[in-house]
Amino acid sequence: MAFGASRHLAGALLKMMEFDEDMRAVMNIRYDPALVARARTLFITSSYSRAEEPETIKKREGASVPWGIETAIKKAGKVPDVIYHEGDIGKEPMMLIFGRNPEEVLRKFGILTGKKCDRSPQ
Repeated sequence: MAFGASRHLAGALLKMMEFDEDMRAVMNIRYDPALVARARTLFITSSYSRAEEPETIKKREGASVPWGIETAIKKAGKVPDVIYHEGDIGKEPMMLIFGRNPEEVLRKFGILTGKKCDRSPQ
């Protein structure tokens, strides 16, 4: 995926880099409570609640995801490998996997899901 292909992911990554400039890759996967439980046993995992999002953030285009990333980092007290939220009215739940590079993100995804994933050309 090219940087800029998703404004939401770009915003998440830019906010993450404010806390750890080495974090340069992110993957968004479908929210799954079983994967969240597994992530908690394997990685530094944190979350945020879209229901707690301030109205001023909700009203500002592009502000929700960075707010959530910062909230989850502060909640964990360190930079998490996985950040998730359970959604809200009109907001789809999501899980984000962060890493220093795409290979690290794919490795974490493989560990989390048990699925092999690589970047080899199709």
